[in-house]
Amino acid sequence: EQPINESWIFRSAEREAVVNSTDSPFRGKGCMKIEAAGDRFTRYGYIAQYFTVEPNTDYAVSFYGKRAEKDKSAIFNILTPGLATVVEDRFVNGNGDKYNEWGINRAVFNSGDNTRLMLLFVVNNGAAYVDNITVGKKCSLTLTVDDDVYTGITPETFNTFFEDKVLKKLRGENN
Repeated sequence: EQPINESWIFRSAEREAVVNSTDSPFRGKGCMKIEAAGDRFTRYGYIAQYFTVEPNTDYAVSFYGKRAEKDKSAIFNILTPGLATVVEDRFVNGNGDKYNEWGINRAVFNSGDNTRLMLLFVVNNGAAYVDNITVGKKCSLTLTVDDDVYTGITPETFNTFFEDKVLKKLRGENN
């Protein structure tokens, strides 16, 4: 995975509402804070960044996020340069019901015919924080447990695989 570190494009209805915040980063010295007051169509803030992809390749995006208030929305999308949707609106989530604590956010997508896509975060009537944003090719593993070979294990399926196959085998349970 590569961190996104090119220039950000930002817009806000309020001056200086998109900032590099040192309030409460997930890791390191700062995180991105996006603030806006009003509704999505009149007063909102966003940050966006283009990134390069290989055509027809599976990718995963991940970042840590949190919202300042429970009932305020913040979403992320992945779009083509022509603004066609690759990943539909997804809410920026904190740690479950603890919306104001850092939580991991993930999405998997295919690049289609594109060589460039845009990651977009939109906040309306509230504030959200994002940190440690990465986009990379989706990977899968092949693992061998004793003489059994398991292929196609992804980060999304690893925990289930580990519980169902490895721990049961170590306990001597039949699969």
